[in-house]
Amino acid sequence: MPDPKGVDSSSPFLEEITATREAFDKVHPATTQLQTLNIGVRFIGVGFFDFQHGQNGVAPNGVELLE
Repeated sequence: MPDPKGVDSSSPFLEEITATREAFDKVHPATTQLQTLNIGVRFIGVGFFDFQHGQNGVAPNGVELLE
């Protein structure tokens, strides 16, 4: 999820991004090491298929989400 510091102050999504990030960080605080979480999430956006070209974190079927 985006860091609210990287979102323009005029964004209509800033308040929601800030609240979501704060709620997530309370439960899963950031550390200096990679953490794997076994939790369900829901993404809302435009999905599309990308050709697989060695990118990190790609889904097995190449699906990506446009923010």
